[in-house]
Amino acid sequence: MLLGLDRNWKDLDYARKLSEKNLDAVVLYIIDLNIKENVEKQKQIHPDSIYARNELLREAN
Repeated sequence: MLLGLDRNWKDLDYARKLSEKNLDAVVLYIIDLNIKENVEKQKQIHPDSIYARNELLREAN
């Protein structure tokens, strides 16, 4: 589990609190973190990540 008790990563507490209020928001937050990390490391971003992010944004509006 990404937010499980055995996990430890930057902003984990924030993500856990956000997950208690809005699951879509925390998924979007984690996708954004992963995309940012991949860009910084010059890694590829899977198209499904972009698709999922866009769908979450579309549903939120």
